[in-house]
Amino acid sequence: MADARINPSDEFELLFAPYSILESLHFSNAGGVYRGVNLKTGCEIVAKEARSYAGYSSSDCDAVLRLRHERSMLIRLQGIEGIPSYYSYKTVCGHEFLVEEYCAGVTLQSWVASNYPFRLGEDDALRYSERALVIARQMLGLLDAVHGAGVALMDVNPKNFIVDKNLAVSLIDFEACSDIDGADSACLGMPGFSPLCKCANKERDEFGLACVLSYLFWPSWSSSFSPRSLYERLPLIDKHFPSSVKDMLEEQLSCMASRFSSLI
Repeated sequence: MADARINPSDEFELLFAPYSILESLHFSNAGGVYRGVNLKTGCEIVAKEARSYAGYSSSDCDAVLRLRHERSMLIRLQGIEGIPSYYSYKTVCGHEFLVEEYCAGVTLQSWVASNYPFRLGEDDALRYSERALVIARQMLGLLDAVHGAGVALMDVNPKNFIVDKNLAVSLIDFEACSDIDGADSACLGMPGFSPLCKCANKERDEFGLACVLSYLFWPSWSSSFSPRSLYERLPLIDKHFPSSVKDMLEEQLSCMASRFSSLI
């Protein structure tokens, strides 16, 4: 199936125009994610595929219903810096495709793995913190803007942030998004970045972002076992990084402390 997308038939090429698939980024039973190009403009695109009656979730939604939901959420977020542009939605050979802007760069998870100063030398830690704080401030601004549009991400984790070579941050994957004032939908999230209790949608995002910001300076999944570890990391972070890092983390943690006091 993936090969059929990368080396498509003439019929697929005609129906998928003006887009052409270059490579597969991910493939699953529910459908693939492909990097492509707009043949008219030369702009790179991402095409997310959904197959009917496949990839059912616990809420009894198949891949097509989830992709249509993602399209509606992406459209609501248009105009926010760091959100990929929505291009089109196509049905080709019975499969549905969401076509959006390709965000160049690497996931935050990969960026941390490649750049984190694991030896924690003073100079290396200082250089890292300067760049990481640039990223952190953008993530905070992005989440505020998304919430301002009335949307909650519901799955804030290091794989959903893209960092480019200039440290510009983009947000991807809006499948789990919900109304910010909606009831907790109990959606699945990445372990270590999701609260271990029911909470409001906005609070779920705030908890996830606090975990991501902490991970940026102390990459560990320990909060999947105990959210208290978010606080236990602070002295370690303060020991190796400038005080501005601890100040930023403490401010974010203080916003959620009362709401999650039973867990921390």
